[in-house]
Amino acid sequence: MDKKLIVKKDSLLLWFLCLLVGVSAISTNYGSVLRYTKYLIPPIFLLFAFSGIRKLKIYATPLKNLLLFSGLIILNLFVSIVSYDLSFRFFEEALLILLPILSIILITTVIKKPVGVILDSLFVVYAIIFIITNISFFFNVNIINDFILALKTSSLKTESWMAFPFGLFMIFYIIEKRKVRTIVSIILFLLAFKRISIVGALLGLAVYWFFSIRNKKASNKKNVYYWFIFLNFTLLIIIYNFIQGNFDQLITDITGISPNWFTQGRLRVYTDTINHFSSNIFFGNSLGSTNLFLSANFENISFLHSDILKIIVEMGFVSYLIWVFGFFKINLVSKKAIPLLIFMNLLFLSDNVFIYFDTLFIFYLLIIYYSLQPESYEVRKSS
Repeated sequence: MDKKLIVKKDSLLLWFLCLLVGVSAISTNYGSVLRYTKYLIPPIFLLFAFSGIRKLKIYATPLKNLLLFSGLIILNLFVSIVSYDLSFRFFEEALLILLPILSIILITTVIKKPVGVILDSLFVVYAIIFIITNISFFFNVNIINDFILALKTSSLKTESWMAFPFGLFMIFYIIEKRKVRTIVSIILFLLAFKRISIVGALLGLAVYWFFSIRNKKASNKKNVYYWFIFLNFTLLIIIYNFIQGNFDQLITDITGISPNWFTQGRLRVYTDTINHFSSNIFFGNSLGSTNLFLSANFENISFLHSDILKIIVEMGFVSYLIWVFGFFKINLVSKKAIPLLIFMNLLFLSDNVFIYFDTLFIFYLLIIYYSLQPESYEVRKSS
């Protein structure tokens, strides 16, 4: 009898989680204030955790992520206080970074169901929300032609932030060889149509195929980890040369348009931001300072559109080094995590992923899933 009650309670908690996520997702699509519903997940599930009588179990991987980012935030808080650069935006940004991790720790502690079941349920929620939001598009007889045209114009009516979580789900289902969900996730991912996410998913799966299938020796955790470090320093060199204008002529020759136009105005944003904050680039300025600077100096632009640059400018190059070495060390839990990390790495390069709760929420959940699998690096090491 007790076991049946426990199962029922866990199912109700999962349904409640899906309700909060679903209300938030559809409200985000329609611009409603209810999009903030997702931020209720940590306090509500914290109450469930304290009210439960069962033994609580916290998974190591999200806890390590929490400690990494908390440490970086505390370090930046000290720098901000010393430099008299602390603002209310600092605390907003800190919460945005920590809430997805806290949410994952709490739901996986309270909901005693397999992580794979939670992932499957959330995928159904996101899929339903996306289809409902774009229902008229699915009855469009020219849907294929519109998609082909979008590849040229870079614009599609169904383009959505949901491409990021769908990209994670698609990689997950492809790797796990779940055919029906793979097909559905691919369709939804392509229709959500974020170019960088498409590039990131393809690159991630290609590298995973190389490391895990074609080159068994290269799939050693230490080797893969070094490749990620090399990738990020290479990206940093590319970004530096791009901002310095060293690629201007090359971009103009290939595309026929100016670098700033090619990047949809981001080059000027990057250049002005780096020039403004360059004096404190080593130890950083203050979390949220780029948001305040851009809001004051650019019309309708509040975010830097590059979390890598954001970390360097706001937290400093020292904190960036800590983040690079720590983040990939913690989350490289399995070969199957490789494409997920590559996908996220490219998003960190070109977008504001740290404020995308849903994307990080699904990412951390997938990392837990793979940290528990028999082929995970941790399990192999301890066996």
